[in-house]
Amino acid sequence: MTLIGDTTMCGWCVSPRACHGLDGLGDRQGSGRKRRITEAQRSAIIGMARSLPPGQLVRDATGELSADDERGPAQWTLDTLAQTARDAGIQVGRSQVRRILLAMVMTVS
Repeated sequence: MTLIGDTTMCGWCVSPRACHGLDGLGDRQGSGRKRRITEAQRSAIIGMARSLPPGQLVRDATGELSADDERGPAQWTLDTLAQTARDAGIQVGRSQVRRILLAMVMTVS
């Protein structure tokens, strides 16, 4: 009876670390970069995007146009969403806001 050595057995594996018997078949910790913001922070950014911008003019009960914050953005852009999130304590950049919103659109479609 011929025994197969570790180096021969691992010749067909992607890497020698992948050959750990039955233990090697289980789930391992994922590779790649970990998320920098939590799911709650992602939800907060999506909530901001769905809300009215603080500088948008709306009519009040008397018919007058007014804004909650006259210095705030009148419409949401990636830059204003990212800045508002940073002001709320969420460390996020413009491109990450874009990826979050695109992922949201993909799940809704």
